[in-house]
Amino acid sequence: LLDNLVFDDVVSPAGGGATLTYGYTRLITERPAQFRALNTEYPKAQAKRQRYTVDLSPLGGAFEVDRVLSALGAAATNETEFQMNQTIKSARAFFSDQVINGKRVTTPGAEAGFDGLDKALAGSTTEMGAGASL
Repeated sequence: LLDNLVFDDVVSPAGGGATLTYGYTRLITERPAQFRALNTEYPKAQAKRQRYTVDLSPLGGAFEVDRVLSALGAAATNETEFQMNQTIKSARAFFSDQVINGKRVTTPGAEAGFDGLDKALAGSTTEMGAGASL
C-alpha cells in the first residue's frame, strides 16, 4: 500500500510564515460510468470533491544510551546505531498502521496523529469492505 502512496512534500515549518497545516482536496464520490441505449444520452452525473486541512504532528521516538555503551563496538553492533534502527523500524510500522486505522487525538491545547483511511473514507462511495478489520 505505502509503495503506491504519493507523499506530498509541501509543508515546511521554516521561515516565510509557513505552518504545519496541510490542505488538500479529497475525492468524496466518484463519477459513475454506465451503459446507454443507442440514440439516447448518458444521464448527467459528477464526481464530488471536498477541501480538507490537517495540522501535521511529529512522529518518532526517543532513547537513552550511556556514553560508555555508545562508543563500544563497530557501527553494526553499536548500541546507538541499534537503538536508532529500532526507533526507525517502530516509526515505520506505526505509520503503516495509522494510514489505515489512525484516529486524530485531540487533547486540551494540542492534537496529535491523523485520521486513517478507515475514518476518512467512512460513508463515501470510495469505501470498500466497511467494518473489516485490517
